[in-house]
Amino acid sequence: MRNRPMILYIAILAVLMAGLTQGNAPAQSNLKGEEGWNGDNAYRFTEWGIVGTHDREMEEGLRMKKACRAGVLAAQFKALEQLADAGIQSVSGKVHVTKIKDMIVTEVKGFVKGGSVISQDFFPNENKCRVVYEIREPGLRQKVLAAVRKHAK
Repeated sequence: MRNRPMILYIAILAVLMAGLTQGNAPAQSNLKGEEGWNGDNAYRFTEWGIVGTHDREMEEGLRMKKACRAGVLAAQFKALEQLADAGIQSVSGKVHVTKIKDMIVTEVKGFVKGGSVISQDFFPNENKCRVVYEIREPGLRQKVLAAVRKHAK
């Protein structure tokens, strides 16, 4: 029973990993929709959280809470991956991608955890929650690029 949240989290991560390999690089312009850079200080991510099949008989409020929490975790994971990928794409020349990516993730994870939920919408018939998550930090874009440059040498 206690492994259910972990299983859900692992399933979400697997889905995210599949989506991230499709080249979801952050936009380079001001935010117009729900995802991308908003100037140099903020980045928004949209992600979904889904209630596991074993929890679908729960009260709607509990299903919403679980699905939205899963959506936040998925958005945080996506943030780490996309910020690291965006930074790596900005470096020319040969770099050890995995090593640099791990170092960038280490440097930006504090910003990611400090982000906030801009909106969340629960769809009870589908047992899922759409979460818009924003990281806001003065000079965020430059901090990500600086982390890459620091480790690319």
